[in-house]
Order: sequence, then structure tokens, then C-alpha cells
Amino acid sequence: MIRRTPLGHAMRWIGRRLQPWMARTAFVDAIHQVNSVQMKIPRPPDRAAGSSEFHMALGTYEERELDYVLTRLRPGDTFLDVGAHVGYFTLPAAKAVGPTGRVIAIEPSPASVRVLRENAELNGLSWITVFEAAASDHDGAELLFRSPKSPMWNRLVRFTVKDGMDTISVLARTIDSILAECGWPPIVGMKVDVEGAELDVLRGSTACLSRNPHAFVIVEVEGRTRLDRSLAVLHFLEDQGYSFRLFKRGAVPTAETIISIASALDGDYLFNVVAEKLAGGSR
Repeated sequence: MIRRTPLGHAMRWIGRRLQPWMARTAFVDAIHQVNSVQMKIPRPPDRAAGSSEFHMALGTYEERELDYVLTRLRPGDTFLDVGAHVGYFTLPAAKAVGPTGRVIAIEPSPASVRVLRENAELNGLSWITVFEAAASDHDGAELLFRSPKSPMWNRLVRFTVKDGMDTISVLARTIDSILAECGWPPIVGMKVDVEGAELDVLRGSTACLSRNPHAFVIVEVEGRTRLDRSLAVLHFLEDQGYSFRLFKRGAVPTAETIISIASALDGDYLFNVVAEKLAGGSR
């Protein structure tokens, strides 16, 4: 796997140095060989805002998080990708679990779902199950605001309204209802990237968390203007018996510690936290 080779480290270093230049140049819709899979990554509408897509093409997007997921997965496992976009986590995770395993990918954007399915077919990963839905705390209809800059910035309408965004109606599903439809497969872990709707996703996954007490959960912590929402997410997980660590810092004992780190950062910096249950159950 190229991610763990000297060549992979060199490519990531080059990608980090070139990103400001790449974000201002043309991005070609193409099939990229990245993270041991072939992946179509659509051109972002706003090239200056599309740094995430460029990093995906280079395999430098959320590299620590993806490496962590891949080290945890084994053939036959089931992984849940909530906010799957076009499959940056879904595809390599599916290769890791193999045809005896399963990846359940949840994505509300019809355009992203279309590319995600194309990417799964391109790689022959028939054990990926795609749900075109917004993960939430209820089943029903929901409005999704679509960013004119990048589909990775789409948000549920009730969280934020920004100029230039349009809305589409999407289906909302809870994780629990999706897993029930899938026959309640045991979950090894899940990645949640839903642009501010993390708490609703977790509230809709209480049965999943109860049935899979050793599953890891990766969630996003947002910066200064959304600290209250991030703290609510972390407290929800703490109440379920989870402990946290940051990918760059190792063990972090409490939600308050994470929030103090986030509050010291400039602007609305985002970073991911992995939550796991330690031996001994709830706190």
C-alpha cells in the first residue's frame, strides 16, 4: 500500500507543499490512483475552495484518520461511512474488509452518490452498500443546503444558512433504521463527517452503539464559533462510556480538554477525534 511506503510519505509531503498552488489551477475530472484504489474525484465548483478535493487526488486528505481506519479493519469486518462523499474512506475500507466484509456508505447528495456508485463499480467492490440519505435522529424528509463552492460543504438547513446556497429535499434516516434494514451486522467502527449534524447522527445511532460497544467512532470537532455544539457531541459520547484521543496528540482524557484545545485555535479550525470505549464500560 503506497500510504505506508517512503514513496507515499514523499507524495504526501509534496502534496502539502503544492496545495496552495494547486487550489488555484485547473482540476481535471479524472480517475486517480489513490490509496490503492481508482477514484473519480469531481472538479470542485470553486477551485480556490477545493483544497480537500485536491488533497484527495494526492492521497493526503485526512491521512492519519484513514490510516487509523485501515489498521483497525480486518477481512470480514463491517465499517460504516457516514457522510461518504465520493468514497475516499469507503473504497479503501472496502478493500480492507474484502468480499466477506461490508462497508455501508451514507451520503445525502445525489451527485456525490452517483460518483460514489461509479467508484465502487470501477473497483469491483460489490460489497459496498450505498444509502442515499442524510443521517439524522429521525426518518423522514429533510432539506439539505448545497454549497456553491464544494459538495463537501453541504449542510442540513436547520444548522446554517449561507448566501449562495440552494436547497434540495433529501431523505433523512437514522443509523439504527439503516442497520436494521441491513440485518444488524456487527460494526467495527464508523466515521461521521456531516458538517455539524454529528449530534443528531449519534442520537439516531443509540442502538448501534449499544450493540457494538467496542466499535470506534471518528467525529469532527469544530472551532470557536461552534464549540457548544462540539461539546454536546463529546458529552453525548462520554455519557455512553467513550474516551477520546486526538490523532496528533494521543490520549485526551475529557471533552473539556478537547474543547480547550479547539478554543485556542484560530478561526473555525476543524479536527477529528477518535472515540473508543475502554474496559470497564460507562463512566
